[in-house]
Amino acid sequence: MTIAPPTDAAASGWARTDAALDELIALPAAQRGAAITRIAGADAGFALELQSLAAQLDGDDELLDRPAADMLSGMAAAPGAPAAPPSLTPGTRLGPWRIDTLLGRGGMGEVYRAARADGQFEQQVAIKLMRLDAVTQAARFRAERQIVARLDHPGIARLLDGDVSADGRPYMVMELVVGRHLIDWCAANAPTLAQRLAMFIEVCDAVAYAHRNLVVHRDLKPANVLVTAEGRVKLLDFGIARLLDAPSGEATQELLLTPGYASPEQLSGGAITTAADVHALGLLLHELLCGAPAYAVGKLPLAAAMQQVITQGALAPSRVARELPSPPVPPAQLTGDLDAIVAKALRKEPEQRYATVDEMRADVERYRRHEPVLARRGNWRYVAGRALRRHRGWAIGFGVALLAVAAGTTAVAWQARVAHEEAERATAVKNFLLQVFKASDPRVASDKPRGQATARELLDVGAGRIERDFKAQPALQIELLGTVADLYRELSEPERYLALQKRRVALANQYPGRFPQAAIEALLDAAGDDLTEPNRVKAREHLAQADALIRRAALDASLLRARWWLTSGQALESNQLESRRAAFDRALALFERHGPHDAGRITALTERGLVFYDLGDNDAAVRSYREALAAEELTDNRDDGEAQTIWGNLGQAYLNLGRYGEAESALKQAAELAQRTYGEQHSDYWVPASIHARLLHLNGQRDDAMRRFEALQHLMPDPPTNRDGWEALTTYAERLAAQGQAGKAVKRQEAAEQFFRTHLHAPNSLRRAHLILGDMYEQLGRDADARRLLKAAFDAYAESEPPERQTRMAATERWGRLLVSQGDASIAHRLFEEVLAQDHDRHLAHAALAQAGLARVALAEGNASEARTASAAAMKRWSDVRGFRDVRMGAYITRVHASALLAAGDAEGARAAAESALADSARFDAPEAASISEARALIARALAGH
Repeated sequence: MTIAPPTDAAASGWARTDAALDELIALPAAQRGAAITRIAGADAGFALELQSLAAQLDGDDELLDRPAADMLSGMAAAPGAPAAPPSLTPGTRLGPWRIDTLLGRGGMGEVYRAARADGQFEQQVAIKLMRLDAVTQAARFRAERQIVARLDHPGIARLLDGDVSADGRPYMVMELVVGRHLIDWCAANAPTLAQRLAMFIEVCDAVAYAHRNLVVHRDLKPANVLVTAEGRVKLLDFGIARLLDAPSGEATQELLLTPGYASPEQLSGGAITTAADVHALGLLLHELLCGAPAYAVGKLPLAAAMQQVITQGALAPSRVARELPSPPVPPAQLTGDLDAIVAKALRKEPEQRYATVDEMRADVERYRRHEPVLARRGNWRYVAGRALRRHRGWAIGFGVALLAVAAGTTAVAWQARVAHEEAERATAVKNFLLQVFKASDPRVASDKPRGQATARELLDVGAGRIERDFKAQPALQIELLGTVADLYRELSEPERYLALQKRRVALANQYPGRFPQAAIEALLDAAGDDLTEPNRVKAREHLAQADALIRRAALDASLLRARWWLTSGQALESNQLESRRAAFDRALALFERHGPHDAGRITALTERGLVFYDLGDNDAAVRSYREALAAEELTDNRDDGEAQTIWGNLGQAYLNLGRYGEAESALKQAAELAQRTYGEQHSDYWVPASIHARLLHLNGQRDDAMRRFEALQHLMPDPPTNRDGWEALTTYAERLAAQGQAGKAVKRQEAAEQFFRTHLHAPNSLRRAHLILGDMYEQLGRDADARRLLKAAFDAYAESEPPERQTRMAATERWGRLLVSQGDASIAHRLFEEVLAQDHDRHLAHAALAQAGLARVALAEGNASEARTASAAAMKRWSDVRGFRDVRMGAYITRVHASALLAAGDAEGARAAAESALADSARFDAPEAASISEARALIARALAGH
């Protein structure tokens, strides 16, 4: 069988269709029917063809709304359309080659298995043929053939032949590579980390070879990397490669991309260089290490997929691996160097990635040899960089404001002046630093040993010289005061920090008109310091002053305004949730536009996550925290202290969603990061460590949790000396009470309650302390004290939180539980109904407890039948719980059910339920816990028949 060549009539027919389609596109949908009748006339076949084309124009499936997976290579079929048959049938001849079967379709054509048919020799090949519906891509197809012909490397599929078919479609004959896609091969063979890296090195070698021949692949992805039976890798499909030495008019310009494997500059229309392949190698290495793509965008609309790749950072492979049930490589092996290598390759800015593929390959080799990797260089600058990075917004904001009014030679003159000022400023700073560090110069006489001046002593020298040396340069003086102040803060010298900051603010206020950026920065920093105290009133005063300066300087579209919105959101009261959310959204919009890698964006994402958490939208909180972690991973000035806080917040959100595996992984990461960053003796470690232990305890891992809590007690001073210590102690006390050891914890909790009440403005901590202490008092039989504190907690939560918030529901249920125990069944009944009304089909644990509370109310009122019904409903609710839970809640609900069954005369059912409750309590509670004695008493009563 051969393919018939195209006729002149066919070419003329296509021109006719093309002209008709142009006319139809220009018309509203309602007018196309009449136009088709007019254009086609008596040609029914032509009318049918035009109607089919018009139907596609009328479809509501917009290109950018289609899933990205459907848009691979820009060749999406219409939704629901059947797969087109192969254009070649088995036996068809293309030159000396006989078609065997269709292997697959790509962005530009079809790939067939074929064999040599001219008798010269036997050979199996792969033939890529332009599809009939893609004839406009012929130029690109020819470019591919020319590109591949230049490449001869064992890691690249070889081009064997190429020609044009009888109907004018170009085809290429390529080496037939029998193998599996790289990721599929890894899933089937479970290679070690060393083997994965060795395969990645092979890929790098092939890509580097192509680059040396001035060819950029531009479509590197797992589907284009095959592993042969011998375990060797082969790169396929240079379908969108670009010749670096081709004139721009001859280069293949139109991109046929796989969104999840494209670089930001490819998707945004930027210049394509070898950096695009470096980015693709980063994506490939990410998936090779953790088994999951860096961007899971296959089901997103194309526009959303592109936006995610362009603007959002990818989570580190180790972080993804920790969330997988069976990661291909243990996360601990990925943390650090390999995470850093991937992060460097995936930088949004091409110039920030590895300069070449060989450089990336060399870094992987360094890791394999246990040598320092280039990707982690620069971390020594962290402390100073963290102090300096605040000031990046000055020049950007100043430049934007001037560009709004400057033009032509005025702009050129301004740029020259700024350049001159920047040069003078750089020289002044250099001289200042040289003079400061002469205090540690071993060649200069001093009362210190040679070169032994401490960092604090060097800063003292520098701080004393700023106002003297830069008296004539107030802008530089203001900046240096802020920088040195921040360094004092990093060295835990709060008094010196505040003293310099006060001088800085006062100096900035003297020149608000001349140096608005410096004054604004100083005021924003002062507002942040006010919030630390906390003094919200003073913070708002500083923010109002900064707002006026921002408006006067026309800096509303700048990083300074982004920082203003961020700090303003932080200055709002904790219950002003919607206002806080709006402020953080405004900040994020500006950060994403003017400083996507600014540290403030990470803080804004974290703060927004906290708002979502407080609003009860834990899914949104998780998304915001994960975005913050991705941004943190990509920043040059890594802040592991901030990262551990975000991990902790993420774990709490997962906990509220009932996603205990992910919660445990996140909270463990937070504790480990805090330990490595601060050390076990530091209070910043105690809170995440205690929260991680609490999660284990909630999940029934009592012995492990208590070992961790007790180890913390040996690290902490007794009594604690700061809020973190008291928070960690409160968490331990709460868990002791939960397992029935209130007597062991009550003194600690009383001291914590007193601290939160008298030493700190911490309403959240105080009402939590009241709730825990009230629970302890009830266990200990101190009924009046229990009533006083549980009522105080209930009132505080009711005043500060909406009724649907889980913490308020918990306080309401706990208050009702005490009331029913003390004989106030009618009030308790109303409270339990309130909790149930706020469940809103969320299947919350406290709704199950409230349902059990209604059973207790019925028992108190002597209604055994209603008690049995309510307790059975509570058991059902408990089995359906989706969010936060404590395993001990189940034992309590089961005891209530046993009591109801016993009251209803079902002694056998009561005994079985009580035995189940006893088994759980014996596993989860202390031996002396009341839960155990209560279950045993129920069993005895059931055996006695009453």
